[in-house]
Amino acid sequence: MKGRAHHPGPPLSVPHVAVGCRATPISFELGGGDVLLPAIAAHLAAEGVDSALLTIRDAPLRALDFIGPHWPDPEGQRAAWYSETRSLRAPARLIEMTIVFGSRNGAPFIHGHGTWAEYGHSERFGHVLPDRCVFAGAATVKGWRLDGARFETAECPETRFAVFHPIETRRIVDADQPANASLVKLSPNVEFGTELAYACARAGFIAARAFGLGSLVAAHFRDGRVLNSRASEILIRDGWIVAPGALGEGRLDIRITGVEQQIMDGVLGPGNLVLITAEVLLLSGDPIAGT
Repeated sequence: MKGRAHHPGPPLSVPHVAVGCRATPISFELGGGDVLLPAIAAHLAAEGVDSALLTIRDAPLRALDFIGPHWPDPEGQRAAWYSETRSLRAPARLIEMTIVFGSRNGAPFIHGHGTWAEYGHSERFGHVLPDRCVFAGAATVKGWRLDGARFETAECPETRFAVFHPIETRRIVDADQPANASLVKLSPNVEFGTELAYACARAGFIAARAFGLGSLVAAHFRDGRVLNSRASEILIRDGWIVAPGALGEGRLDIRITGVEQQIMDGVLGPGNLVLITAEVLLLSGDPIAGT
């Protein structure tokens, strides 16, 4: 397949890692002056939650720093790297953000991709620096708290990036509240939609909703458009995964930005390889209701 990324370490031995878990809805409010990482960490700790998939939409910002994808790595050590830090000037607004909440070195950590804009200026998209995102007013956080699994950061020997990996915290065996989700980390150079379909089947789901983020080597959309960028950041805006052999068709509607800061939205076609990682929550669903 064209467009494979060349990483410094040996290829990983598995195309994905997944852990079954129980996902339940969660919602809470942040306020003006709250900083993204410590504020979310405090709310989740009070609820006894150590990992979650969250979204924030339409919230005022006092400040936000972010980075985007960069290619090539200036030091030549990895397949890609990060841009210089970019900053928003107030007044600004967070339009949409997907957040993976877990831990790094035993402390709370956030991996977040989102869209934001200064008032009167074009939208920008990238990877938030979670301790440098400050809200100017109320922000509603919604998503899924996870029981039985969490994301922990560890270095990937293939890419030499520190990325989230799903870790089992306890096996979900309660017949009244069985596992209804799978926490998934995709390996580099696997086909994004295809591997999520395999992960869906491995979890025992006929079909599943998909929430998460990651990076791709370029993007090929179902309508024929292509984002030609050797490095990117993406978030899933609307994901529906169907296991191989099941009825129905999967759909991954994403937002993506490349090294030139271009932004594209749309439903992916085939042939989209993961660049560094993809961190996804698959939530079991009815394949008929999802079509």
